[in-house]
Amino acid sequence: MFAIAFAANPSYRGVEYSVRLLAGVAIVDVARRMDSAAVRRVCIVLAAAGAIESVLAVAQSIHGRGFALYPIDHDGGLLAFGDTHAGRGGFAHPYHLTVFLLLALFAALIGGRSSTGRELRLWVGTTSFLGAGIAVTFSRAMILGLVPAAVLWCLARRDRIGRSARPIVGALFLGLACTSLLFADGWTTRARQSAGSGADRGRVTLAEHGLGIAADHPFAGIGPARYVIAVAEESLPEVELLPPHNIIVQAAAELGAAGGVIVALAGLWFARRLLRRPVLLIGGAGLLVPFLLLDAYPYVFPAGLAISALWIGLLENPTVREHAS
Repeated sequence: MFAIAFAANPSYRGVEYSVRLLAGVAIVDVARRMDSAAVRRVCIVLAAAGAIESVLAVAQSIHGRGFALYPIDHDGGLLAFGDTHAGRGGFAHPYHLTVFLLLALFAALIGGRSSTGRELRLWVGTTSFLGAGIAVTFSRAMILGLVPAAVLWCLARRDRIGRSARPIVGALFLGLACTSLLFADGWTTRARQSAGSGADRGRVTLAEHGLGIAADHPFAGIGPARYVIAVAEESLPEVELLPPHNIIVQAAAELGAAGGVIVALAGLWFARRLLRRPVLLIGGAGLLVPFLLLDAYPYVFPAGLAISALWIGLLENPTVREHAS
């Protein structure tokens, strides 16, 4: 369907996105072939990078803007929720940071699976920083993925989840809770937005418009990676120049109805496979799902695609599966 949609609607963006997808496939392949030593190194790097990004994000929230520490950070205002600003670390948007920090959490759970003593304390301490960073992104999609995963991990028998999972998850929520209290106005504002009569109307409008485009172009779609371009060409003031924030709707709009069906079926197939995996991996995969259904970062942006590819590679890695059992 990708080739048919591209042939019917050729564009340089389609070529660019094809290269990104191929790079993502390469990352998945490399990640799933890593041995135990390589997996451990990757997990350490991800967790450490996540902790550093978290410190930067909290500092940004306190400062109220970026620090212009290029290439680590760049100047500019931050999203405001009430009187609080959402930190974004070295990313362009706070929700992009959220996705990376959740991957870092998953990596910490894998890397610290059988840790004890001083090593476990290092994993626990690192994860508390991740919780602090997640708190200042004010992401509601994060809650939809993290809370069920945490419940699943904490209710699992110790011999199935490992002795380190509960301390690591506990440290994450401790960091999240303490930082949320410091920036309580932001979370209070997000709660009011969720409870309001127009809650998430923006996302509903985006999805409805995406379905409308899919209905107008049912056979070959509008072409890969052309969604925002097509919306701009319509010049509709009531529709934001944003993707539909749902991977299935975007696939249906860009690749045609069959493309949306294929993506949905692929997701169900992957979920069915995951249900036979260790509890640690089921929860780890669940962290990403809300961002696939309610956001665009994991499958539209280059860094998001790379993060998703590494995530899938870890889920499919035989060493990780054996270690998580």
